[in-house]
Amino acid sequence: MLDDEILVAIQEQNLSYFLLAQKMLAEDRKMAMFRLHFNEEMADLIASLTTGQMLKLSNTGQLICGFSVQDIGRIKSILSNYRSESLIRTHMAMLLASSSNSHDKQKANT
Repeated sequence: MLDDEILVAIQEQNLSYFLLAQKMLAEDRKMAMFRLHFNEEMADLIASLTTGQMLKLSNTGQLICGFSVQDIGRIKSILSNYRSESLIRTHMAMLLASSSNSHDKQKANT
């Protein structure tokens, strides 16, 4: 891909992320905050963004969203797990919750 194509793809990805986050927050705020790893302040900010503001933030040339799970072992564990799809979802939710809790503890200690 050319650099311009990559920048356009990043902008589209960012805008999609903002739109999805707003939709999730509107439908079930608590679940959205859990899944997106947002605190109240971030949830309020994202929910209140106008289309123009989302476009401006989307056009930074950097991806806004990232992986929630930074532990490669956890990702490999999910990929190698042959459980039913519903159990995999439950397992992933537990991993993300523990990842979020350890991230919150690290923030509190700094």
